Amino acid sequence: MYSEKKGILQERFMAKGDWLANFLNRAQGSAQEKTVSKLYDLYRSLQYSLSEIAATTPPCAQVQGGPRDGALVYRIPAKVARLTNRINRVLARHLFRWQIPPGLIAEKGEAVRVETELYRLPDVRSGVRKSEIERGWTEDEYYTAIACVVQLANWDELGRLRRCGECSKWFMANRTDRVYHENCAAKRHRKQRAASGISTAYQKWYRKYLLVNDRRKSLEAKRGVHAMHLSKTERAELQELTAEAERLKDKWKTKLRTLKKKKGTHNGSL
Repeated sequence: MYSEKKGILQERFMAKGDWLANFLNRAQGSAQEKTVSKLYDLYRSLQYSLSEIAATTPPCAQVQGGPRDGALVYRIPAKVARLTNRINRVLARHLFRWQIPPGLIAEKGEAVRVETELYRLPDVRSGVRKSEIERGWTEDEYYTAIACVVQLANWDELGRLRRCGECSKWFMANRTDRVYHENCAAKRHRKQRAASGISTAYQKWYRKYLLVNDRRKSLEAKRGVHAMHLSKTERAELQELTAEAERLKDKWKTKLRTLKKKKGTHNGSL
């Protein structure tokens, strides 16, 4: 069930993650950014701890009926309870209706995961006046950022939000193995190609290929639909240029394999 929900909500959680990353980058150094980052770190620590629960703790109950029929319910161990309490204190302090309940759910075929629930306003015990609570429910960016962290954690997609390994800016990874956002990944790729000699070799090859390919394209454009638009000499030239273009392509593929092999050997000797 949850894997199907992830497929349906994929565009939605990616959009929320992109928005949250943009907020964290814009608000860097502010009190709001520090609080959202702290909440992110607490949820990530909680998610790391959840992997141990199914292996070490037996379930205390099983859901009967409803959309979660058959889901296993686990009691929260002391180590995990401390993390959930810290998260709940952060949420309550900032007047949000999100709270982690005293139980964890593992649906059929899924790992144990956290699910922060949304409570009605009277259920939140924040120790402040009602007027202050009502003022806390403004739909500003800060509230939206907190809500995005909670929702991404509920969908088990918070791990996609990460800092770039190159510039340390936040981004939402479209692949789980991505460690750089697109701009930094492109820069690193260009640096690696330049360091390996691939970029220089490609430019030399491309200049030769461009001369051949441009002439071939001009003859093909002149030929049009019927070959009679070309003279006998031009048709022979076009045939030679086509063969030469293919030969240059094969030559570059061979050169590229050689450069990559040298690079791999060099890296392996370090």
